Amino acid sequence: MATKTSRFSPLSGVAMLLLILGAVMALNLYQEWQRTLKREQDKLITQARVIQMNIADNLQSVNAVLVALSNDSSTRKADSELNQHLQLIGQAMPAMRTLLVVDAEGVIRASNRSEVIGKDVSHRDYFQVPKNHPQADTFYISPPFRTLLGTFTINVTRTMTGPDGKFMGVVSAGLDPAYFSTLLESVRYAPDMWVAITHDAGEIFMTLPEKEGALGKNLARAETFFSQHQASRKTISTHQGLSFITNQPQILIWATVTANNIKQDHPLLIAVARDDLEVFAVWRRDALIQGGLYAILVISLLLGVVRLNRSQRKFDLKEEASAQSLHEKVQELDMILDNSSVGIAFLKRRRILWLNKRMLEMFGYTMEETLNQTTAMLYPSQQAYEDFGHCAYVEITAGRRFAAELPMRRHDGTAIWVRVSGQSTPNDYSAGDSIWVLEDISERKKQEVELEGYRANLEDLVKERTKALMQTEARTSHILDSSADGLYGTDMQGRITFINPAACKMLGYSSEQAIGKDAHPLFHHSYPDGKPYPEMFCPNLAALQQGEVIRVDNEVFWHADGQALPVMYSVHPMWHEGKIIGAVTSFVDVSVQRAAAQAREQALMAAETLARMRSEFLSNVSHELRTPLNGILGFASIGYRNYQNADKARNAFAKIQDSGNRLFEVVSDILDFSDIDTGQLTITQTRISLSELIEQVVEVIHDRALAKHLDLLLDLSPTLPNDCIGDLLRIKQVLLKLLSNAVKFTEAGSVSLSIALIGDQLQFRVSDTGIGISSSELEGLFNPFQQLDGSASRKFGGTGLGLAISQRLIELMGGDIRVESQPGIGTVVEFHLPYLKADPEFFA
Repeated sequence: MATKTSRFSPLSGVAMLLLILGAVMALNLYQEWQRTLKREQDKLITQARVIQMNIADNLQSVNAVLVALSNDSSTRKADSELNQHLQLIGQAMPAMRTLLVVDAEGVIRASNRSEVIGKDVSHRDYFQVPKNHPQADTFYISPPFRTLLGTFTINVTRTMTGPDGKFMGVVSAGLDPAYFSTLLESVRYAPDMWVAITHDAGEIFMTLPEKEGALGKNLARAETFFSQHQASRKTISTHQGLSFITNQPQILIWATVTANNIKQDHPLLIAVARDDLEVFAVWRRDALIQGGLYAILVISLLLGVVRLNRSQRKFDLKEEASAQSLHEKVQELDMILDNSSVGIAFLKRRRILWLNKRMLEMFGYTMEETLNQTTAMLYPSQQAYEDFGHCAYVEITAGRRFAAELPMRRHDGTAIWVRVSGQSTPNDYSAGDSIWVLEDISERKKQEVELEGYRANLEDLVKERTKALMQTEARTSHILDSSADGLYGTDMQGRITFINPAACKMLGYSSEQAIGKDAHPLFHHSYPDGKPYPEMFCPNLAALQQGEVIRVDNEVFWHADGQALPVMYSVHPMWHEGKIIGAVTSFVDVSVQRAAAQAREQALMAAETLARMRSEFLSNVSHELRTPLNGILGFASIGYRNYQNADKARNAFAKIQDSGNRLFEVVSDILDFSDIDTGQLTITQTRISLSELIEQVVEVIHDRALAKHLDLLLDLSPTLPNDCIGDLLRIKQVLLKLLSNAVKFTEAGSVSLSIALIGDQLQFRVSDTGIGISSSELEGLFNPFQQLDGSASRKFGGTGLGLAISQRLIELMGGDIRVESQPGIGTVVEFHLPYLKADPEFFA
């Protein structure tokens, strides 16, 4: 029995080594899994904070706009001026899609979007909540909803109150999903990463990339990470597991967004997540490789054991050869342990019995210098050695594993950070025999210290980023990749030495296409007007030669596709040991700012034009009203004095009637335009006899044409139907207005009316041989309040509303209108209306 025990004792040692190796591998894999998870969570938290700060800043900006509007919107005299004001604000604030001023009844009184004016939104949460719980100092954030324009948004609202504190309505802004999509896209650094914004009530406002069925989905359920985050009352919380949004295993960060110094009734929440499978893909690969190698080793040893047992049973005489084979296997195991990425040591009563190669390399000792020595040589001091032993051996002699991270000392005296993990050998815990695994974590510690310093001093780090860029390549890459501004560096010859992703995206070049190329001919080769830009005048060259910071705000860079990119940029020379070694250029895309400036200028010009046109209109209207009123009063006085003379009285009454009709037309134009402008005019559909319509129109115009000795011509197509469906009153009103204008502006010749059915359209065509209109005047022909002759002493009179009313009536009826004219030759006005066949059964 003693012989068999000694024979199998090597096998027990192999099994023990396999167990140790498996434990070391498992421990290493577990630690790597933990490190991977921690790194990914830190990155996601950083991105979440970026979004958190940006949304909070935008909420503060929107709140400032709403506060200003709530204080002055109720005092404006004209809704149209308020609408223009809101349009200017909407153009200047890209985060706001729609601006609304809603009265106390829930009707939209003014907006930067004309299509929603007059709509009833009293059922919306963003109106109901402030109305039922009015608080002048509260910033209301509504749950997500689908707007009147069909988009999905969140409205932020503030109340309007009167001098007596009475609720007068609300001012509200719809957050623009497109703006926030750009923000969310900027933080995504992996294809599987997604970002979401939700309301405090749990409804999802938006996701990027879009998740099918996610918009409006409610996360307020007990089992969701959203509810767990709210219950924790933390600003930022981390989660791992099955996501309710994607139904996939995720690493997910929830963060609550609140704007500083603003009283909100509800906060917004953001989620930043990555696919668990993608995050741990490298770790799983390494685990499979290590597991495969371990399996191969185990199988190889098992096969060796099987062969050894067979040899021992069948060939006792070959025992020595079998022992030699086992010894070779142990040597193979030693080789594997020697090539391990971690240091491994066997200690007996705190003296070194065996070390692997990695352990000797880590501390700089030879095997002869360490065997049978205590480990005190590896500690910074004798006290540190004794303190560690007191803590560690209490645990391992009790049969427990001990792990810690601590500073140690190499042979040359330099410090090293080590993660130590050890446990007693299974034979006898109290003997103090132990196995230790040591991993060099100095680099990780250095990175942790740098990361902690970066977090604690973010503002200082941003101010000193130029210095930080020159210290380490890793930090340079991180800052460059995170910057929203375009950044690139050039050497003394103007060749690009580095370029960040933001610059690549704006210019359309990859870093491989840009680095090593001359920056000026690559994307700065031409002026904004396309003329060649000589390289000798390039600010980058001036910065290199003069050693001064150059700032430019009115040039363009050229995209890879040939499009001009308006930019504002600055060039900073780089110095090293008193010499210029290159330059760093930072630039931003100012397309939006320049477009906004142009829009403001155009809006100002439009406002000035509108003010001038309204002034002329008021002058014209006063003239048009005063002239027939003077006629009515004058001829009434004549009729009164000559009431006994029938002819003079009849003539006076005829003049009074003409003046009254003219006054009626002026007032009718003003009232019709007012109804159209406020959306109160409606189109009715009835059966129309086209022959009766033409007869009535010609009868009214005939006398006017006859009085000016004009020929009135009528051309009806043979295919013209007798009846159709339409609004008789409005079609007649348009025809009379166009024919009246034709007669008014024609001194000699003819006025003609032609009607035809072309396809499914009725074509009405009015032509004359009058004074005509120049091409420059045609552009403003349909503008309200505008006339070709704007002076009070104009020859032909009129309010300037006729053609504007006609155009809008035709558009309300689903048609279109166009004008062709030549000065001195005449004018043709043609409009089309949809032909609706008169179905007798419809009116039965």
